[in-house]
Amino acid sequence: MTQMSEAYKRAMAKSYANQKTTFAINHDRLGKVVEIPLGFQPLGIASRRLSDNQDEIAIAAYFEPAICLARIARGHIGLQFEVEWIRGIHYEDGATIRLFPDLAAGGANRAQTVNFGWNGCLLVSRNCESRFFIIFPSLHGTPEKWGSWNHGSFALPVSDGNIIHSALLVNPDAEQPTIITVESGTDLESWSLGRYERIMNRWQRLEGRRSLPPYVYGIGQNPRDFREESWLVTDYRFEGPPGVMRGTTLVLPGVYGNGICFLSDGSALVTRYGHGHPCAFNGVPGALIYIPSELLKP
Repeated sequence: MTQMSEAYKRAMAKSYANQKTTFAINHDRLGKVVEIPLGFQPLGIASRRLSDNQDEIAIAAYFEPAICLARIARGHIGLQFEVEWIRGIHYEDGATIRLFPDLAAGGANRAQTVNFGWNGCLLVSRNCESRFFIIFPSLHGTPEKWGSWNHGSFALPVSDGNIIHSALLVNPDAEQPTIITVESGTDLESWSLGRYERIMNRWQRLEGRRSLPPYVYGIGQNPRDFREESWLVTDYRFEGPPGVMRGTTLVLPGVYGNGICFLSDGSALVTRYGHGHPCAFNGVPGALIYIPSELLKP
């Protein structure tokens, strides 16, 4: 477990002291696709509805690793983002750590997926692992909002050799919540949608996996899609026409990405991890891409 020293925490506070915490997409731009350049490389993204005109999103910042949180309100100005970060976690022994309580095999932790979980927690995975860590808000009066790993972690019973690229927790407060995954073998050739259900406090893999073409990511569910179909997005390495897909049907061409979530009005946000893009200068900036609901009608 890598702990943060007091000197490191003071230096980190100074590093981010001048960051802005608000951002807006003006009303006159909400009818088209809007690309927001990011100062980090994102992967997974999740959303939850807070009220009739307000949602919250969580984004996995890959390299840090950290979680970017944003409350999004739709008002007369347009879409307004209020941003904060989870950069450190208070572990149960009082130490402050960087998001994960131990090191992944290979010596580097990278944030892969994030989901809003039960009772206000977050579920976070790393490095394509099947293990999910549980973070709860702190109840101890600490300056940071987020607390200890007091509920530990769990692992999905994936098929031998499979890795998890994307994950969506469905109905987190239900008696039997479900996790839908995008998985592949370590050779990145055989891709599929997996489905897991928590039954009697044990996660079980359900039969009937659906094959996917390589380099399809996600996963989102559109609140305006009555069939609750899984929505996906293609990576730049996808061999067919890139874009946002409902199942395996291309709905919006021309969008590359690695995560997708939906706001309560049916609009979507796509994350783009740009580090691996074929550019001479080590890729392109990460991005958050806004897509209006009118372009995503099933």
